Amino acid sequence: MILENNELKVTINSFGGELASVVDKADGTEYIWQADPAFWGRHTPTLFPVVGKIKDGYFDYAGARYEMTSHGFFRDGETSLELTGENQVTATLVANEFTKKMYPFDFVAKVVFTLVGRTVKVGYVVENPGSKDFPFSIGGHPAFNVPLEKGLAFEDYYFDFGEEQDVSHIPLDLKDGGTSDLKNAQDVRLNAKLPISHKVFQYDAMIFATQGAQEIALKSDKGSKEVVVSYGADLNLVGLWSPYPKEAPFVCVEPWYGLASDTDGNHDLFDKKAIQILSPGKVWNGGFEMEFK
Repeated sequence: MILENNELKVTINSFGGELASVVDKADGTEYIWQADPAFWGRHTPTLFPVVGKIKDGYFDYAGARYEMTSHGFFRDGETSLELTGENQVTATLVANEFTKKMYPFDFVAKVVFTLVGRTVKVGYVVENPGSKDFPFSIGGHPAFNVPLEKGLAFEDYYFDFGEEQDVSHIPLDLKDGGTSDLKNAQDVRLNAKLPISHKVFQYDAMIFATQGAQEIALKSDKGSKEVVVSYGADLNLVGLWSPYPKEAPFVCVEPWYGLASDTDGNHDLFDKKAIQILSPGKVWNGGFEMEFK
């Protein structure tokens, strides 16, 4: 399904409810990674009902064991797409036989894409129509082409956080399959500008717990094109990633309401770090924005 205004043309796929393309109509610039499987065969997947890896790939609930891959199953599900407003599309996934093999809860998960000027707003809506509390995480994994302009190199770009700030850096335990090594998390002073190179991703995603609302720009001083990912104070986790050592021509800026399981954690999803708990009849809302300059 396509959203379009005078400046941008945006394409959303029903499979995975995934934003697949954002094109600048003035010059044809494609901002979104086009899912070349030689590097990474996705565009901007939604992570639900978990973010990252769960301990040993499974969780226990009510005497049964449920296996689930990293980042959950929304990204691999066929969603229903519906025009729900002016330049707005909602992708909806409802609990079904496929999902209940991995996650035994009734849910309705929606991703709402709204095009306003040069900004795509991404809204998350999670509903609990069932009779039991359920735990969940949700987040984005948008991949942006780097470089965005001809004549520039991957290393010409940097992440611009606007100002220096105190964050917590959460490393991944790659020996444990990518769980969160929370015991070795460190409070650090993050520079306003974080240069990009392939090697900075040698230990997988750089994950930061931030404080307050954020704007993270992907830009180069040698060019004019950039992407700005912003989120409110209700969201305080972000991952920065590009596959190493593949030297892929893209990077991801990933706002998360959740985190991979603690390396020293258990198999109870309700105990997972940064997990959300939704009671019967309740609705949860979140989201972030992407501005394409």
